[in-house]
Amino acid sequence: MFVPRPEGGFTQLLAWSRRILLTKPSAEGRAGLSAQTDMACCAQPDDAELVAVEAFNVNLQPEGQVKIDELTQQVSTMKEQLEKRDAEMEKQGTAIELQAVQIKQLKAQCETALSMAQEAAPAVEWGCLTQQQKFMVQFLFVLVFSVIAVPLPLLIPINDPNLGALGNMSFFYGYNIFVIVYYLPGQYRRLELLLVRPADGKEMARSSSAISYLGKVTWQDTAKRVIFYLLVIFGWCTGYFLCAVPWGTNLIYSYNMLYGAPPTFAMVDWLFLVLADRSYWNVKTLILIFAYNFLTLAPVLLLCGIVFASAFFNTPVLILCAALASWILMEVVGIVSDKVLQILIPWAGYSLEHYYQVGNSLVFSCLLTFSEVILFPSTNSWWALVGVVIVDTIGAALQLRVLWKCVVSDRSKGEGISQETREALWSQCEVDVARFWPVLVALPPLIWLMDDRNPNRQYYYLFDCTTAEHMNITVVCILVKLGWTCALTTVDVVLCTSWGIGLERAKQLMKMYDKHWVMMTATFALSGALFTSCWLVKHDGLRLLEVLSEC
Repeated sequence: MFVPRPEGGFTQLLAWSRRILLTKPSAEGRAGLSAQTDMACCAQPDDAELVAVEAFNVNLQPEGQVKIDELTQQVSTMKEQLEKRDAEMEKQGTAIELQAVQIKQLKAQCETALSMAQEAAPAVEWGCLTQQQKFMVQFLFVLVFSVIAVPLPLLIPINDPNLGALGNMSFFYGYNIFVIVYYLPGQYRRLELLLVRPADGKEMARSSSAISYLGKVTWQDTAKRVIFYLLVIFGWCTGYFLCAVPWGTNLIYSYNMLYGAPPTFAMVDWLFLVLADRSYWNVKTLILIFAYNFLTLAPVLLLCGIVFASAFFNTPVLILCAALASWILMEVVGIVSDKVLQILIPWAGYSLEHYYQVGNSLVFSCLLTFSEVILFPSTNSWWALVGVVIVDTIGAALQLRVLWKCVVSDRSKGEGISQETREALWSQCEVDVARFWPVLVALPPLIWLMDDRNPNRQYYYLFDCTTAEHMNITVVCILVKLGWTCALTTVDVVLCTSWGIGLERAKQLMKMYDKHWVMMTATFALSGALFTSCWLVKHDGLRLLEVLSEC
């Protein structure tokens, strides 16, 4: 066998062998070494190499040959050990890769389990309440406060209207305080939604409360704003009193109060800008707020006129048509209000993004429901109930018709529930709520006004002639209207569910209670106070009807 002798003699051969033993060759190195060995074995040596090898063999034998054989054996053994070690390392690498895959799977399972646990765990709001518990608290607050708030002004002692403004200070600084306290939270919340800048699309106040301007500030700012709130209340009562001073002791001049109400309420709305940034202080904003104020409060006077006319003439035809006339009036006012505001809001530099949440449908429907409920005791006729049922049915049918058009449009586009449908659902929820709550809110004060034990009963034109028979008719009519309202709401829910928007309707209702529950409560309380204990339903505000009345 011919073995190529490395340059440098046997000493370099030993060094080369030791390097092989101590160094782990890479896969490429082993491949290259094997190739070189094969080439060395397969290559035909020339004469000089053969002479060198023979001389080397002669010099090495016999002791040199033995050492080379031992060295070769050791190299072969180390090669086998290296191969075994490589196999073990490959096996360990495979095991590590498998463990890495298992760790990734376990991590994914943990993340999935954590997300499921978070979804299963109820979200906590208001510190300790779940979303369902929070909704129930808001629901109960709307019910309890609305029912209690409306009869409270009826407990204020009222003097003889012939004593004039100075003789009725309890009216201006008693009942009117209740009115402005009910008015401010709801109206200021609506103004927050009305005055939204288009640049960022964000509300002036992010909180869901109607008095959100009191939150997320330092205690010094909070104290200043509370003082501002109290000054607004006192200032409005004083301004309204000054408007009624010319009244004197002559009831005919009591209409000065009627003329003084719009500007004083507009001043209260303008004072909201004091809480806002100075960038909102401009003439366009003042015009926008005044227009919104007028369009919101003007229907109250017209509705009262319809109720008073039906109560005075007391004929079946007029009573039957009174509810229809009231509904037509509110629909016209609502349409005109939307058209005007959708022009004025962009003109004043604000966005219409949150306009659908301002609550116009809630306000108008609430006023309409109170006017319908007041028809029952004031006319002492079942015709009022018939007219109310017909009007409520027509109104519900028209709402569903608008909603069905939105659903058909969404299906034709195939893009899911559109923003237009969500806004229509929001409006429908406002109408349903406004048809339900005022009936419950109005029942206690109406019963109290018709009770002979009420010392203030003699000063209310609509109730000073009522008897026990009126009370029975009123209670029955209110219960029937409540039942019919529940039936119409049930039909709405069933149809919306069959159209595939039942879940979205529930979400809109939950959102309305969550975002605007204080505004809803204030609206119900204010409307109830206006229609059951306001100056408009007293003799001092209805001189003509008092003269013509047979009572």
